Amino acid sequence: MTSEATEVVRLLTVRGETLAVAESLTGGLVAAELTAVPGASKAFRGSVTAYATELKHQLLGVDATLLAQRGAVDPQVAAQMAAGVRRALG
Repeated sequence: MTSEATEVVRLLTVRGETLAVAESLTGGLVAAELTAVPGASKAFRGSVTAYATELKHQLLGVDATLLAQRGAVDPQVAAQMAAGVRRALG
């Protein structure tokens, strides 16, 4: 567990906020770091690890044309993944 993950969970808990993550390249590492923190369940909602490109579209609602034009590793794709996980996991 990293001190950064501990601090993120602490701040979210203090503020009464929650976090959900959409991952791809990291393969679930962000979720693993966060869930290693004791008490993370107070702030961490969950994650979607959409490693396959078509899952970014199917599960997270990333625009298929954007994926075709820009590829899976693109700032706009990441933004749409974040919006998709926000919708899916609240």
